Amino acid sequence: MSDLDSPGAIAAALHRLEQLRDVPAGAIAELVQITTVARFGVNEAVFRQGEAVGSVAWLLLSGRMSVRVATGPKQRIMTDVWPGEIVGEAALYAKGPTRSATVVTTAPVVALVIPRSALVDHPDQPVLIALEMHLLETMVKRLRSTNNVLKRVVNEQRAHVAAPPRPASSPADTPRAAAPRPAPPEPPRAPLPRPAPRALVRHGGLNMSPILDLVTIGERFRTVYALPPAAAASVASLLSVCDVSSLEDGEVLFTEREQGFTAYFLLSGKIGVSRRDALGCVLNVSTLSAPTLLGHISLVDDSPRSATCTAIGPCVVAAMDRARFQALVAADGPRGSVLRRLLIAAMSEQLAGANGRILALIDPPPDFPADDETTEHGIEEAAHVLDG
Repeated sequence: MSDLDSPGAIAAALHRLEQLRDVPAGAIAELVQITTVARFGVNEAVFRQGEAVGSVAWLLLSGRMSVRVATGPKQRIMTDVWPGEIVGEAALYAKGPTRSATVVTTAPVVALVIPRSALVDHPDQPVLIALEMHLLETMVKRLRSTNNVLKRVVNEQRAHVAAPPRPASSPADTPRAAAPRPAPPEPPRAPLPRPAPRALVRHGGLNMSPILDLVTIGERFRTVYALPPAAAASVASLLSVCDVSSLEDGEVLFTEREQGFTAYFLLSGKIGVSRRDALGCVLNVSTLSAPTLLGHISLVDDSPRSATCTAIGPCVVAAMDRARFQALVAADGPRGSVLRRLLIAAMSEQLAGANGRILALIDPPPDFPADDETTEHGIEEAAHVLDG
């Protein structure tokens, strides 16, 4: 680790990271000046599940880490962290009071410690914009990885729920039944074609009604996503470039498996999230309440919609198309900065929620439902908590 003992060596290591190769050397040197370096041995905890979130995150420069969710002796390894990736981002963007997972080193580690103040005081620094862009891509991959772990836990729970009781007689007294044939794999489902644009009722502008006042909505988003006080005006500016529409009760905003071309901000009302299971039955996954984001993951990783979103009562949404989204998310200035932070905060909350689901499944509380129907519904909801 002697090659990372000086500020110049740290700056060189940062410049070698793929996401920072195009950042000017001077900007990287400034990042080194406003951050510190942490070193860990093997099998050291960087932070532990349940600890206070704090105000720093870590950018891994060398070594490897493991993200785990544990309760008592039981634990699940969620993903590995490699050089160039960031852990602990909830301290920079999310409002949760405690860490939702434990991060342990699996090799000697050198990491850059990024304080929240760096983002607040230097929002338009090119190196921080590049790191936030990289973090968006990393978090989408982490969402997918965590979802895979969650579904494996769910399948194990489902197998446990469906398993018949063991016979009272001994194995010697019971004839061995022939092993059942495995079910054929479900054929891959092609994405649905993009439907024709829906005729949503357009508002004349966000300031046409007191309910849609820019300042009020900006402050609501700022509060929900724990953004700095000055961010309310930036959220309002961001929403001013969106197309605002009304949804009636039962109107579908987008459909599972269609390609996503738009991200949405739910300004008022509630949206029901549903999807079809392997048998084609509609499963109500969750209900989203304003203010919140939805449909954004499809624009980050170009994936099809993984759920259907339907209005529950009258709703108002602000829509941002892909071209505008891609331009703003990589831009400097207040709009680009607040969009990135809203996205990262939203995905941080999704990850924290999924970790909580996994924790409940691997070590259910005493009041965990024992009947098969209730348990089955609960684990189906858990399986799709990260979808969309």
